[in-house]
Amino acid sequence: MGLLTGKLAQPAQTLRVTRATARVFGPPEWALLVKRLAGWRTGIAGVLDVVATARRRNDAVAAVVAPGEKQSETPGEAEGTPVEATS
Repeated sequence: MGLLTGKLAQPAQTLRVTRATARVFGPPEWALLVKRLAGWRTGIAGVLDVVATARRRNDAVAAVVAPGEKQSETPGEAEGTPVEATS
């Protein structure tokens, strides 16, 4: 948000403020914050869905690999079979 800009001098334990912006946080700002947080929540839920789907897919692939065989890093790499690209 850039409400304060300055330079911190740790040895001298000082902060030199070069710019400060006064800010009033009223009802319109709260409404905007609620809207942005809702958007972030939706985005995070989407990411969690993608991760869960990838985890289920990985678990399914691991279940079909024969015991004692190491699953290759790239699907189809060990057998030399072509791999379908998915998007």
